[in-house]
Amino acid sequence: IYLNLGDMNKALSDMNTAISLQPQTGANYLNRSLVYKTLDNKNMALQDALKAKELGMQISEEYLKELN
Repeated sequence: IYLNLGDMNKALSDMNTAISLQPQTGANYLNRSLVYKTLDNKNMALQDALKAKELGMQISEEYLKELN
């Protein structure tokens, strides 16, 4: 919700909580990746995108290239 509202600090906090509660849910890592990308932290965004992919999420190569 906070991601859509543009409140990146609260969005990041929510995603961290979601990951701590459900560490095997790829969507949580993908959502946090989007937050990090918005915050221009491409390194962390890439790490989370790769983790989401490892957990079975389909991540486009285009998105991964944007983060490199």
